[in-house]
Amino acid sequence: MKNNNIKEVCIISDTVIGYFDSKITNPSGGRERQIYLLANELEKLDDYEISIITGDFGQSNNITINGVKFHKEKINVSGNMNYPKKFFRVQKAMDVVDADIYYIRGSPTLTVAAWLYCQTHRKGLIHCVSGDTLIDPNYISNKHTKLRQVIDKFYIKVLKRTDEVVTLTDRQSDILKGEYGIESKKIPVCHQFPPWNELNSYCDRDGVFWAGRITENTKRPRSAIQLAKKLPKIKFTLAGMKQEGEEELYEEIINDSSELDNVEFLGRVDPEDMHMYYNSSLAFLQTTDTEGIGNTTIESWSYGTPVISLYSSLDGLASSNKIAKYGEKNIEVAKRKTKDLLHDKWSWEEHHRNCRRFSEENYSIDRLRRNYTNIIDKVS
Repeated sequence: MKNNNIKEVCIISDTVIGYFDSKITNPSGGRERQIYLLANELEKLDDYEISIITGDFGQSNNITINGVKFHKEKINVSGNMNYPKKFFRVQKAMDVVDADIYYIRGSPTLTVAAWLYCQTHRKGLIHCVSGDTLIDPNYISNKHTKLRQVIDKFYIKVLKRTDEVVTLTDRQSDILKGEYGIESKKIPVCHQFPPWNELNSYCDRDGVFWAGRITENTKRPRSAIQLAKKLPKIKFTLAGMKQEGEEELYEEIINDSSELDNVEFLGRVDPEDMHMYYNSSLAFLQTTDTEGIGNTTIESWSYGTPVISLYSSLDGLASSNKIAKYGEKNIEVAKRKTKDLLHDKWSWEEHHRNCRRFSEENYSIDRLRRNYTNIIDKVS
C-alpha cells in the first residue's frame, strides 16, 4: 500500500543510466547530466520517492543506485520503424512503476507516449524543453522526415495540455508563449560547485576545451576544428561520443584531429572525469547556438573557466559581465578574442573570478531543487 504522504516521482530518460553507472558507456550529455543532478537532489528529501525508467544497456533490472530505483525497458531505440515500439514500451514501463508524477526532459517521442498514458491513468506530467530545436517552428519544419515533423507538431499540442512545462531560457519561454500560447516556468541549468581552492590557476592551465555530442545539427564540432586551424600555437582538446546516424562525422573529426599538431580528440570521456578538463583548460569553446546557457557553459564557469561562444550570445551574457567572449558568428572574431583572452593573464583572471561568482549566484543546485519541488507539489 502506498504512503499517501510520499510523492512518487518517476523520471523517464532512455540514456541517463550512464551517469549513475560508469560501466555503461551509452551516449549521454548535458540533458542526462541535469537529470542525474535532479534525481539525486530529490532523493535526499523525505517527501519524495524517485525512480527512473531508462533504456536497456545490459544492466540488471530493478536496481537501486544512490537511493534511486531503476526500471529498464528497451526504449533506447531509434529510427522511424521503432517509433511504435518506443511508444508502447514506455507506457508498459509506466504501468509497472505506477508513479504519481512523471518527468521527461526533451524527447518528443517519449513525451507524447507518456502524456497519452498520464491522460488515461490520471497521472501528473512535468516536461522540460531541453533545447530550442524542439519548439522553434523553423527547426521543426526542417526535420529530415515527414514522420518526425508529425511527431514534433503533435508534441507541441501535447505541451499545451501538459500539467507543467519547464524551459531553460527566456528565449524558450518566449517561443512557447508567442508561437503557441503555452505558459511555462523557466528553471535554468544548474550545477554543483567545487570549492574555490580546488580551481586551477592561470599558470596551471593550458589551451581550449570543447565537449559535446558529435553531431553537426546542434553541436558543430567542425567549427572547433576550424578554429584550431586558425590558432596553431594554441592547444585544443575535444571530447565527444559517436552518435547513431552520424558515424561519418565522428570519423571525420578523428581524422582531422590527427592531422593537426595542436588538437587532441579524446572520444568519450567518463562523466566523472570531465571536471579535470574544465579545470585544466584556459577556456571552453561553445559552438552551438540553440541552447542559451547550457550544461557545458555552467560546468566551465563552475571551475572558473571562461567560455568562448562562437555562435550564441549566451542570452546576452557573452557581451557583458566579463564572464565570456562572443565570437559574433565569425571565425576571425573568435580567433582574435581567443588569443586576447588566453594571452592576457590579468584579463583572464578577471574573467575567471567573474564567471565563477556569477554562475554560483545564479545556477546553484539549491535553486534547481527548490524550483522543482515547488512544481512537483503543485502538480500532485
